[in-house]
Amino acid sequence: MEKKLAFTGALALILLTSSLARAQEPAAAGSAQSRAVESINQLKAGTLLVRLPSQQAKIDAMQQVMASSNTSEAARDRLKSQIETTITNQRVFNLNMVQAFQEAYDFSKALFFYDTNTSRLKSGDQSGIFLDNNLEADPSIRPGDGPFFILHFGSTSSETSDGVEAMIILDSQFERLEKPFPFYQRLNDFSAFIGSFLPKPNQKTEDALRIVGKLNKKLHTYFQQAQAGKG
Repeated sequence: MEKKLAFTGALALILLTSSLARAQEPAAAGSAQSRAVESINQLKAGTLLVRLPSQQAKIDAMQQVMASSNTSEAARDRLKSQIETTITNQRVFNLNMVQAFQEAYDFSKALFFYDTNTSRLKSGDQSGIFLDNNLEADPSIRPGDGPFFILHFGSTSSETSDGVEAMIILDSQFERLEKPFPFYQRLNDFSAFIGSFLPKPNQKTEDALRIVGKLNKKLHTYFQQAQAGKG
């Protein structure tokens, strides 16, 4: 009986030691964890390129309908008003995001470009596509030679069951990152939901600052975990 207990105790000790050793081992090369750690380190040393939506496809479609001979004058007037509203609302959104990243994001350098210049960026042409604080193209703004990642606004439908609208981080090849990297931050949190019913005068500005701040905190937290070997 004593021998059996001794054997059982020794076996338990071996299993516990093995488990602890595995827990302390670094992530295997090529694993999702190791890729996430590499990505967070690269982003910290590099630049986040924020792709601002332009709604250009929507605007072009409405302009085509306006130009059709089959469109009535009343319909043209409605479309003209819709185009103006779309442009104004999108500009406000983009200005709020630029301000939010400047004030609430410090994990890495951040630059801004319109989604209409995505193909140029993919081809390696970065000249004159980056924007100043007023959303005007400034040829003097460039990301430098370090690594860069893309942040775009879209749906997480392929990553989560609810398919929320979010800011999503992509790698330099425009491929989505994977967990445990904190690759997205939802846009419509509870505070934004409440604000949609009881908006403050600066509701959209506050929403942008809060959401970008949440993303910034997630990145800092994961970076610290990665540095401690817990990524």
